[in-house]
This record gives sequence, structure tokens and C-alpha cells, in this order.
Amino acid sequence: MNSNTVGVKRFLAENKLFHISNPAIWAKSTITLLFLFSFLSISAFSQESSLHNIRILFNEAVQQEDKIGELVELIEQEKSDSPTILAYRGSAKALEAKSCFNPITKLKYLGNSMEMLNEAVILSPSDIEIRFLRFSIQYYTPKWLGYSKNMEEDKTMIISNIHNYKSFGIDPGVLDWIEEFMINSGYCNAEEIEIIRLAKK
Repeated sequence: MNSNTVGVKRFLAENKLFHISNPAIWAKSTITLLFLFSFLSISAFSQESSLHNIRILFNEAVQQEDKIGELVELIEQEKSDSPTILAYRGSAKALEAKSCFNPITKLKYLGNSMEMLNEAVILSPSDIEIRFLRFSIQYYTPKWLGYSKNMEEDKTMIISNIHNYKSFGIDPGVLDWIEEFMINSGYCNAEEIEIIRLAKK
């Protein structure tokens, strides 16, 4: 009997709500639970891998305009509706706006981008990756368009929570990306920069 089966058996035994006296029914229930746990593990891994690929491609698309279409296609294939994916979807829309020549379409894409980023922040207000994506998009958006009003709020939230970056599923590579951008943005004072630099320590 493997450790998973032992663990499920112990769980069922310790919780009266799940207590089953018939061995045949118990065996069927155990198999069902093992299948469910395995499915959830595979699903979680798949989502993590997908997000990793989106992060890499987004970083490339910021620097290479010809990568934007590939990024948009990858995100459109993503089934997850997590706040982080929503934030990347909104950020990709902003990149589309940047590369678009039609002023009306450009403004439409930018408006859609802000709607998605704002919704992602509402859904997960302490997540520094989401806050960073909105901060960086607003940083590059012309101030006169009126879409840059959340930068101070996002900067404060990032600095307040950057030491907890692991709890948001942020790996050291993404943290380096956030740190470098925030330090070079010109929006952080010396004390805030020191807090950012100490996040990994």
C-alpha cells in the first residue's frame, strides 16, 4: 500500500463524516479520492507551467514587438481565470495598443487593458505581481490619457508586500524583474529602494 493510499485511508478513518463501513464502497471511494487528488495535482502543475510560459513570452514581447501576437495567442488559449492570468491578459492588450497604428483602436485596447488590470487588482489586491503589471503599464502610458492614477498606490503595495513574494507564487527570476523595474523607475526613494533590494534576504 503506497503512502497516498495510507494517507487517504487515515483521512477517512479520522473524519466520521466520511466514515464508510462497507469495504467495497470504501475501496471505490478511496480510488475516487486518489484520482481526484492526482487530477488536482496535475491541473495545478499545468497552470503553473502555463503561467511560467506566459511570463517569459510577456517579457520578450515588451522588448520585441513581433512577439506580441504570439503572446496574445498563448493567453487566448489559457483556460484559467485566475487574477494573475487576467492581469497578463490586460497587459498583453496594452502591448497590442502600443503596436497599433489606428488611434481609435489603440484607445480601445488601452481601455480594455485597464479594465482587466483593475479587475485583477480587485480580485487579488495584495498580489505584487498584479500590482507590478498595472504599475508598469501605467508607467508607459501617456499621463494625459488619465490612466496613470494608480501608480503611487501600486508602488506602496509592492514595497509593503515584496518580502512575501513567495506566497504569491513569484519565483526569484520574476522578483528580479520587478526589483529592477521599480528601482529604475524613478518613483522610489532611497529607503524604498533598500526595502526592495532586501526582499530576497
